[in-house]
Amino acid sequence: MESCDASADGFAVPPAEFMKYVSGDPSEDVFFRIGSQVVDLMRLYKLRLEGARFLDVGCGCGRVARLLAGEKLRSYRGFDRHHGMVAWCQRHIAPKAPGFEFLAVDVQSPYTSWDGDSGTVPAAEFVFPYPSRSFDSALLASVFTHMHFPEIEGYLRELERVMDVNGKILASVFIAGGTATEWFLNFAYTDEEFRAAFDRARLKVSTHQPGEHAWYVLAKAA
Repeated sequence: MESCDASADGFAVPPAEFMKYVSGDPSEDVFFRIGSQVVDLMRLYKLRLEGARFLDVGCGCGRVARLLAGEKLRSYRGFDRHHGMVAWCQRHIAPKAPGFEFLAVDVQSPYTSWDGDSGTVPAAEFVFPYPSRSFDSALLASVFTHMHFPEIEGYLRELERVMDVNGKILASVFIAGGTATEWFLNFAYTDEEFRAAFDRARLKVSTHQPGEHAWYVLAKAA
């Protein structure tokens, strides 16, 4: 799938289909606006960027990666289950962003029913393809929002493993008002369920932005 013309940041604009998968809307305006909002949150919550080893879980078609290319990261590693979007990032972002690597992983997901990209590895059993204590900062933007709870717990265990001692994780979730809720490809769980899962994974909440689409900043527990 070919890209569109270059945008103001010098990178190509992803195909509308890819932008719809990651932002729920095929328009450039929504794609770039949401990406900027996520980077603003990382700054607000003081995730380390300059000199950081950065992990982008569910990197998609580079909505955030393209905005981090000028941040003087030590390294960027992004992975996603959608092989087409990862290949697009490898062609259109990596050559212009030294130290940026994108990896396709064969993880199963409910999203297969929408985008047709299937995987072989159950998400609850997936092992991140990186050594322990490899990262200073990590982002999961609209990843846990599309996962069953056992899968989320598996990812939390892996995050605790790959984060360095003083690292920070920024993750978004859907919060259910009473009991766990599912609609289309979205999954919502209660704040209490998330906090219990963080405890089991030996992660602590350092900051919490509440709401139906909430954000947690996590760090390794002492």
